[in-house]
Order: sequence, then structure tokens, then C-alpha cells
Amino acid sequence: MSRFVTATGLRREIFEFSVKKKSLVGDIALVSGASRGLGLALALALASRGARVVALGRDVEALDAFDERCAELGYERPFLVAIDVRDEQAILRLEHVLAERYGGLDWLIGNAGVLGALSPVGSLEWSGWREVFEINCGGNFLLMRACESLLLARSGQAWFVTSGAARLARPYWSFYASSKAALEVMVRCWRGEFERRGVAIGLLDPGVAATSMRATAFPGEDPSSLPSAARVAELFLARAVDKSARHEVILQLY
Repeated sequence: MSRFVTATGLRREIFEFSVKKKSLVGDIALVSGASRGLGLALALALASRGARVVALGRDVEALDAFDERCAELGYERPFLVAIDVRDEQAILRLEHVLAERYGGLDWLIGNAGVLGALSPVGSLEWSGWREVFEINCGGNFLLMRACESLLLARSGQAWFVTSGAARLARPYWSFYASSKAALEVMVRCWRGEFERRGVAIGLLDPGVAATSMRATAFPGEDPSSLPSAARVAELFLARAVDKSARHEVILQLY
């Protein structure tokens, strides 16, 4: 196993589709928040198409489980990176390691995120706001900055997971919704900077999926009534490998 370890909605939709998988053999794909939920599903979907996955996450055991799953399925073994996306120095070190190891990136998927407290604004804590914004927005900023030259080197594409909550302004969702709204504006700005430079940049709005974050937000919901994270990941890749998707600002899967 190869590892670099650093210190330290939203309408319900059942997706039915059939598509021949396009090979991604030779592609280098970085996925943050790859240890569970949608990030893990995206990492597995990329690996299933032959991509060499760089899996970022804070849970070392979960990353090891992903590596073992890839081995069981006969996929190329991932490059595991135990990292907190808020750690600027660790992200800078990662940039140098990736440049040395791969020379560039074909895919950057900024998926790492937290829900935060769902409470009235008057009862929320400053520390909670900082955590949500530092991960959902700040961590993606650090990845954008670190991966810019890597994406340019391979005319890659970058997608950042957002949510319809960013545009709904739902009561009690101020932390999560505002952090995703900030992410959306930042990604749009970055996209404009890359106009005619050969790199596709967009937002991925997956809609609903049966993940632990969804269960926390909607505890009374039956997860079996929702699309699985794996299903959503496959739908995303089926769309993203199509060159027309490179023109999408927000790729909505519902």
C-alpha cells in the first residue's frame, strides 16, 4: 500500500440510468472527504473506471478500509493521505508531493464538509461557525490554491460539492447553508479566472443521498427511500465524463 501521511435539497429522486463506463485509466483523481459517505462513493467510482485515486480524509482506519476494498475489487491501490483540509502547511506539502509523484491532476473533487449545528442563530456558537466555514469553504480554498498548477498541467477538471440548501435559506440551517453559498461564489470566481485556460471548474449539487449527514439532518427519514451514495456517484461520473458537462456551472443530479 502507498501512503503519504501528514502530521497532524432538495427533491427526492430515484435515479435510473444505464451507461457504459468510460475508462479513466491513467487519470489522477484527488477526492477530499474520501473516507465515508459521498466522498467514499466518488473515490470508489473513480477507481472502478481505472483512475489512480488520491484519497484525503481524517479517519485513518476508514482510509485503510477503502484501500482494502480497492484491493478486493482489483482496482489500482489508492494513494492515502491522512489530512485535515484546514491545515494550510499540510496542504502545501501535499501539493509538492503530488507534483513530484504525478506531475498533475485530471480530477479534483472537493467533497469534505460538515453539517454543523441546525439551530436558531441566537443559540449558535462562534466556534461552531468557524469549524463549518473553515472546512466547507476554507478547506476548499486551500485545495484550489494548491491544485491550480496541477490541474493546468493536465487540463483537468475540478468539482466542489454544494447543496440546494445554499439557495433555499432554510430556517435553522444558517451555518451549513451560508458556508455552501460562500463556496459557490468562490468557485464561480475561480471558474472565471480559468476561462479559456483548458481547466473545467464547476459545482456538484448531488441532491439527496443516503448518507450519515443526511440522516443527521433528517433523523425521521427512511434511508431506504433515498438513492445510495454509490448510485449518485455513478450518475455524477456518467455526466462528468461527457465533455458537455465542462460547460456546466452547477451540475445538478436531480
